[in-house]
Amino acid sequence: MKKRIVRNFDFSKIPKLTRRQVAITQALLERYPQFYDIKNQRIPFVDKLSKELNSPVKISFSMIEEETRARFVEKFSLPCAVAELLVEPFEHKVLLSFDYLLSRYIIQQLLGVQGVEITDQVVFSDTEKGVFEYFLLCLLMSLPDYESPQGEVTIRLSKFSNEAKLFSNDSAEELGIVFKVYLSVGNRGGYINIFVPHPLVEGVLLKSDPVTQDRRGVSDEDFERQLSRVSHVKTSIWSEVGKVGLSLSEIQHLEKGDVILFDESMMRAAHGNISGKAVLRVGDNPSQGGFLTEVIDAEGKLVLKILDYYGGTV
Repeated sequence: MKKRIVRNFDFSKIPKLTRRQVAITQALLERYPQFYDIKNQRIPFVDKLSKELNSPVKISFSMIEEETRARFVEKFSLPCAVAELLVEPFEHKVLLSFDYLLSRYIIQQLLGVQGVEITDQVVFSDTEKGVFEYFLLCLLMSLPDYESPQGEVTIRLSKFSNEAKLFSNDSAEELGIVFKVYLSVGNRGGYINIFVPHPLVEGVLLKSDPVTQDRRGVSDEDFERQLSRVSHVKTSIWSEVGKVGLSLSEIQHLEKGDVILFDESMMRAAHGNISGKAVLRVGDNPSQGGFLTEVIDAEGKLVLKILDYYGGTV
């Protein structure tokens, strides 16, 4: 019978944690209590992503460590899927590194592509970049509001890229905290690594009070403040004043100068003035909803005064 040998464990090889690291870990877990037990908590952040991706979404906390920005960038895959967030009024930036295959799967879900296996690692097309940037904006809109000694904190999407070199020359030796979370979408999953510089961790995250934070809903004032995070994004908006049903053959026979009468109209013209209501919409999906507005004829210019939401979601 072979004699068993008992070896002493070398405790010197265990990475040591400083008091500051322990304090930061505790503060992050208090600030984001969903990391403790994701299954027993209803998080609007997760609900919104599940709706956008049309798949059940789960998030779990994995680990936290201290690292330089340069070392964090060195670990990016090729090609990568990395977003840089600008935190105002600070000059520091946050980096989010997504599992590449998971990011491709998220794009497929948003585009409605089903049953296509992802095996190759190619650089995103312009369309794919735009779709993933939309996903990132959804993430930003779901974040809670932060306050700092310098005032209200605003987080904006600075850039997104598949090229690691675009992130390697900016504040390379900056020290920060990296915390890793696991994001599962349907039957797919992957890690998101988030690099947060120390001044932001200690000046913003550690200043928040998780006990007094109200998580039951978002007030109108809070929603308005959240809109500032995407205030730099531009989009087209169009107004709907009536509806008409046309067959394909009728559309094909339309010619310049033809007049089409509405089957339904919310506006009317009388004595040279136009009045009534119109719906403001974004995008080309009539079921997407919009804003119900009142039409005001102001000296030859039509002004639309927003009254309320109009069906669907905006």
